[in-house]
Amino acid sequence: MGLRIYSGPKGPFEGGGSNTRWPTTPSLPIGFTLPAQITIYMQLVRTSAAATTSGGVLSGEFGRMTPWGGTRPGVSFVFGAPIPVKPVFPTCAVVQKSIGVPLGNVELSKFSGANSTAGNIASFNIALTCGGGSAGTSVDAYITLSDQTVPGNRSNVLSLTAASTATGVGIQLRNGQDKAVGFGPDSDAAGNVNQWLVQSSIGVGSRSFNIPMTARYVQTGARVTPGSANGVATFTMSYQ
Repeated sequence: MGLRIYSGPKGPFEGGGSNTRWPTTPSLPIGFTLPAQITIYMQLVRTSAAATTSGGVLSGEFGRMTPWGGTRPGVSFVFGAPIPVKPVFPTCAVVQKSIGVPLGNVELSKFSGANSTAGNIASFNIALTCGGGSAGTSVDAYITLSDQTVPGNRSNVLSLTAASTATGVGIQLRNGQDKAVGFGPDSDAAGNVNQWLVQSSIGVGSRSFNIPMTARYVQTGARVTPGSANGVATFTMSYQ
């Protein structure tokens, strides 16, 4: 980010008028006296397409006037107090907050040992709609899945609920890159355990996108016993 600075009787952001864009090298007569008041206009500028637009504070010196041939400033322009910069970033909303994923019935004979998978692959999407924000801002969207039955689970197998009666089996979730998803804490902190990027550079224009997922059963023990096999996972979005 950078600052575009103008001075003059009417700034360029309010309809133009006579103004001077900084930096400038005016030719002033000997004995020139600065006016009692100088009106200064500032504009925050994104300096490159790859630059990250983030908040911060404007403080300290932002300009100076130095006599020709001199090394020490004749006039120093400083912010009278720190000015917080808080751009508004695009935000996203979940279209469907509760998603049921039926896995159907699976014959025990379809499992062949620990880590083997069986049954139909159930596909589903986590749908988001995004938009808003200050001009030039963008965010990257990340997601973390959490195991609600065993919150401390950091493996890539979703635990069965306490009401489930089957044993020796769990649920495997895979993302759009066909990678088994690991589970992490219910947190939106950057770098959260098993957090991964789902969409980069979400800008101010309204848009929608899906996070594709699949689910199927996976054998976790030496032997699978029949019964109901259900799991509950939640997801937490993080916009960075």
